[in-house]
Amino acid sequence: MFRRSGPIAAGDDEDAVSEASEIDEELNAEEDFRVCGEKIQHCLFDGAEIPDQLYVDLYVAKLRRAYEYKDRLALGEAVSKAAERELELQKALGRLQEELREMRDPESKAKRKKKRTPEVVEKETEETARELEGIKTLAPNGWILIDFPTNFSQAMLLEKALSGYVMPGDLEPTQREIESEAAQLLVKPTEKPAPPKTLIPSGIDAVIWFDCSRDECLRRALGRRIDSQSNVIYHIQDNAPSIEKSPLCEVIEPIDDESESMACLIDRWVAFDQTRSGLEKWLTQFGDEATSANLLARIEATGDINSVYD
Repeated sequence: MFRRSGPIAAGDDEDAVSEASEIDEELNAEEDFRVCGEKIQHCLFDGAEIPDQLYVDLYVAKLRRAYEYKDRLALGEAVSKAAERELELQKALGRLQEELREMRDPESKAKRKKKRTPEVVEKETEETARELEGIKTLAPNGWILIDFPTNFSQAMLLEKALSGYVMPGDLEPTQREIESEAAQLLVKPTEKPAPPKTLIPSGIDAVIWFDCSRDECLRRALGRRIDSQSNVIYHIQDNAPSIEKSPLCEVIEPIDDESESMACLIDRWVAFDQTRSGLEKWLTQFGDEATSANLLARIEATGDINSVYD
């Protein structure tokens, strides 16, 4: 939805330009983001619950603001320029390496320019190799949503917004399906075995699910402390303040946050238990069929920070 790549066939330029102009008219990330903010504000003023669709619209608008959409024509031009530049640098690097080899060969009869010293050629070789490596290295580019989606409805709406996938049961029936259903009232169709299930491509790369026991969650939440002067957060067991920083031990205090209170944590656990099954079932149907990689990746997060990181 946000990034498209691949070869552009000859004669597709006009279609690409037309598609880009239509998308520019339809997508206005700034306006969409503002409208979402207004709708959320109205919900809060009215004491109403914020709909899942509005949450998804807000996230999508934010992503569009952060990542500029590029049509097929723009992507094709960028890929072509990068490939041409990479080829030029490879040829230039080969010439520089050959020139440097001849300079260091005492038996070489190649003519040397006065200003072309081995030091100069070495510097040019390093700069060319550095630029070539920069072209070959893919810059990190992506996003992470934390604690979202939290239920089946949000996950379904987010997937629809990112990839356009809709559950077969929610699709409008085609004319042939309507006629086939009517014919089945007269003649019972021959039963056919259901096709094997395959992983569905998703609009996101992965979902990381941290499994952590309730006792550990409670210990981490209630053990947090904050230095009111520097706003540095500590933990009385995992990240205790140094005794050398006295009187810091006397200054830190519990974090006064209702979202981390015992009552709130219990409410969040109950809400999670109610939505976990549906969310898990939805996520596990997506992935990469070619590599058999499921979209949902589980991580045991009950241990200490080092073991979880490893």
